[in-house]
Amino acid sequence: MLSFLLAIVFTDLLKLFLKLKLSVYRIISISLSIVIFACGTWNAFNPQVSYIEIPIRKIGRELRLMQITDVHLGHFHGKDYLQTLVQKTNDSNVELVCITGDLFDGKIQLKEEVLLPLKQLNAPVYFVEGNHDEYSNADVVKSLLRKVGVRVLENEIEVFNDIQIIGLDYVVADNEEVNMHANNDTNTIKSIMQRIKFNTALPTILLHHSPVGCEYVAEKDIDLYLAGHTHGGQTFPASLITSIILKHNKGLYDLDRLKIFISEGAGTWGPPMRFLTKNEINLIKLIPMR
Repeated sequence: MLSFLLAIVFTDLLKLFLKLKLSVYRIISISLSIVIFACGTWNAFNPQVSYIEIPIRKIGRELRLMQITDVHLGHFHGKDYLQTLVQKTNDSNVELVCITGDLFDGKIQLKEEVLLPLKQLNAPVYFVEGNHDEYSNADVVKSLLRKVGVRVLENEIEVFNDIQIIGLDYVVADNEEVNMHANNDTNTIKSIMQRIKFNTALPTILLHHSPVGCEYVAEKDIDLYLAGHTHGGQTFPASLITSIILKHNKGLYDLDRLKIFISEGAGTWGPPMRFLTKNEINLIKLIPMR
């Protein structure tokens, strides 16, 4: 249905520039619908490894990490898909894996067996929850992840190879923000940043599912904020709309000394469709800032 609607939109735009027979427009609409559906479905089931270099302060050497976010294990993606992500991660030769939420989407895949591929990862894995993990039962999600050797961070700090990792539960930016994904957590990015204590001499990465409260993070001596949640809009024209209305939609941003990176995500929410966006995991090379 979505591919058909997009095809109609593109065909109507074509009518503004070309005068063709009605039958030709019908053929174009049907053909475009098939192409959009095929491309969108292929993108939704064939994740890519996207590469980016991010210079940060205080780091003494290069470090390769993989960010995995928004897998949405559920009706369309399961153990085999997670196995694909694990294989691509191992092939990328990383030192660290950061999963920034929405690993699950519902309870249909919520079992330890589905997560067994994570035990094959050749690097330590850190996880923070997303809103869909909460809908799926965050306590169960975290328990299953711990069983397969994943380090779950709940408003905690961990030091790995002289890199400081701050992992936050899914919260809103501050008390002024309306929580569209209501939970019982009274913490906010602002309140956590006001009380958190960490070693400012170490390069510091903050993990949070959604890219909110960036201004509060930037006030602290934090180098990199990794997030997901937005899916980059997932499918055109939503991808165009989110790029306009969201301050931080996808890719790399600078806010004072803070680097903000938002992945488009490895899975899909709703229909398994990716048109003019992609399912991705992100190979991030941290390099010393010159």
